[in-house]
Amino acid sequence: TDLAIITALKEIELDAVLSLPCEWKSLRRSQDDTYYYEGRIETEGGPLKVVCCAAIEMGMAATACLATKVIYNFSPRYLAMAGITAG
Repeated sequence: TDLAIITALKEIELDAVLSLPCEWKSLRRSQDDTYYYEGRIETEGGPLKVVCCAAIEMGMAATACLATKVIYNFSPRYLAMAGITAG
């Protein structure tokens, strides 16, 4: 995975990320209740693989746990947080 995007809220924030034209597909991992979405961004240098998801609640603890799961499961080159929390 080239980029992982985490949001604090499913509604509004994750929905905004999923509105980007990235050919999103729902992705579930066994033994994990988190809904992940996998997509692609076309660039001049070739496609980038992107994963996005939302924390189950706001706050540093929930986001830190989710970031740990994302890093473990997808090994992203970059990890970003979108939404008001990341502002």
